Parts: sequence; C-alpha cells; structure tokens
Amino acid sequence: MPKILICKDNYKLGVFTGFNQLSYERLDRFNLLGYFGHIVETTQYREHKLHSEGLLLCIEKLETTAEKVVYIGDGVSDMLAGHAAQVHTTIGITTGFGSGEELRGAGADHIIDSLQELLLLLDTINGYDGS
Repeated sequence: MPKILICKDNYKLGVFTGFNQLSYERLDRFNLLGYFGHIVETTQYREHKLHSEGLLLCIEKLETTAEKVVYIGDGVSDMLAGHAAQVHTTIGITTGFGSGEELRGAGADHIIDSLQELLLLLDTINGYDGS
C-alpha cells in the first residue's frame, strides 16, 4: 500500500464508478475504503458514463475543481466522461475494459498499462500540482 499512501498524502482521491453500492464492499474487502475521500456510485447520479454528472459530483464532494483533476479510467466511457467534465488530464489504464488504442481514440491524454506507472506519470504532467 505505500503507493496509495503517497497518493493519499499528496492528492485528494475519489472514486466515480458505474457499479452500485457493492463498490464499497469491494474496496473494504481489500482495505482500500479509507484511502478515498469520496465514492460516487450509480445510486447517486442519473446520467451514466459517457455523461459527466457522476464525475462532477465526485469533484464537488472532494471540494476541488475539474481543472485540478487527473481522471483515471479503464474504458472509453471514462475518457468521454472526463472530457465532458473538462478535467485537467485523462489517463487511460489498459488493465480493464479498453485497449490502449481504444482509450487513445476516446481522447485519453496518457495511457498506462499498470498502476505502478501512475506516480511517475503524475510527476511529469505539466501544470498539475495535485492541490
């Protein structure tokens, strides 16, 4: 968990998911629930991904602005929601629903193949300070 601890200490972490309240149980099962400042799941919004409603709600609950958000997702709908919300940067991760080509085609600003690559990438994103 050290990488999550680094992220938690340096960044506000939130979850915007297309899954339901079981998301809490899944995160709790792996002792990850406490790392996130807010979780927005399907019972909290009406317009699902591609739309940005849930992502904007998560941003609001984290008391930040879209211009300060780096949004990481594994599907085309994540990239589209990120761009609709006008976040600072979208990062596609290839460990889920979308291939690198699909994620890039949906507008991902960066592509990573594992979460281990994330901290290195965050250090290189121009104009992003995490605050």
